[in-house]
Amino acid sequence: MFVFWNERTQKFNSVLKDVCVQKNVEFIDFDMNEDEWVKTCLYADGLHPNDNGYDLMADAVVGALKKKEMF
Repeated sequence: MFVFWNERTQKFNSVLKDVCVQKNVEFIDFDMNEDEWVKTCLYADGLHPNDNGYDLMADAVVGALKKKEMF
């Protein structure tokens, strides 16, 4: 299976995190162990999350909102 994850993705996430810090915007890092993500959270296309992946992403967003007392 092709998995859309590589050094360019890691670099993009690093730059995005820096921009979020500069703009005082919460950065929600969905990064997790790549092998675990592939096994449990991705559809066969190697790019889009499955229902489990979306659940984990939603939990991360809700957690960030609660941390900022916005939820």
